[in-house]
Amino acid sequence: MDGSAVESTDAWRLSPERRRHRRGGWLTVVLTLAVGVTSFVLYRDYRITLGYEQVLPGQLPYLALAVATAVVFGLLALFVNLAYRDALQREQAERWQVEEARRRLDRAEDAADKRGPMDLTVLWMVTQRRLDYYHALATSQAERSFHQAQRTVAVGFAVLVIAVVVVAFTGSLVVTITAAAVGVVGAALAALLGRSFLRTQEATAERLRLYFEQPFAFSRQLSAERLLILLEAEDRAAAVRDLIRAIMTLPLAPVEPVKRGRHSSAPE
Repeated sequence: MDGSAVESTDAWRLSPERRRHRRGGWLTVVLTLAVGVTSFVLYRDYRITLGYEQVLPGQLPYLALAVATAVVFGLLALFVNLAYRDALQREQAERWQVEEARRRLDRAEDAADKRGPMDLTVLWMVTQRRLDYYHALATSQAERSFHQAQRTVAVGFAVLVIAVVVVAFTGSLVVTITAAAVGVVGAALAALLGRSFLRTQEATAERLRLYFEQPFAFSRQLSAERLLILLEAEDRAAAVRDLIRAIMTLPLAPVEPVKRGRHSSAPE
């Protein structure tokens, strides 16, 4: 395990996200016990035994059913808790990467202040650190927007399913109309929020594409610079001027316009 992985693991152990996960674990245990006790009371009061009274005496049928209910609930809660832990670890890792990029940028800026603002090596290093920091921010925001869109769509679908179930099994006209209205509004709101998050993720992905195009453009410039030695001395000066002019006029964004569509994030 390298140093970066060790630092990331230590950061997770000391992070507030891990404390939140531990609180969620204790809450899962408490809820499981509460479900078991509540199930035992309900089974006993309503005489629900599922035929176990023929093989188990006294209160044991209710206790067995309560334990089974608590185990099923505990397993479901465990799966939810594991998914919650993965989400917290992903959130903490993204935050740690952004903070690490920010620390590297601060160190590079401190070095630039000490060595002078006209040092080309230091300026190059500061620029690269700023690009890395922006890349970490953009990546974190894109992933967060994508996961939030997924959660929003899931919540909207769950609201719609619950409304359909309520409408199907409820005989009251008022309850049916209310549930149907809540389901439609909830699904529409979830769709709107999900689309907004996806548009944010789409815009960030476009910025990341431009970021990853820079090494390719720089490699082409280095290749042109290496080929200058093959030119004659009288042609080299003109070639150098053309190379500098091409670098200075290189566009920072795609020349072709972005096509606007229903799912496009291009500004109007």
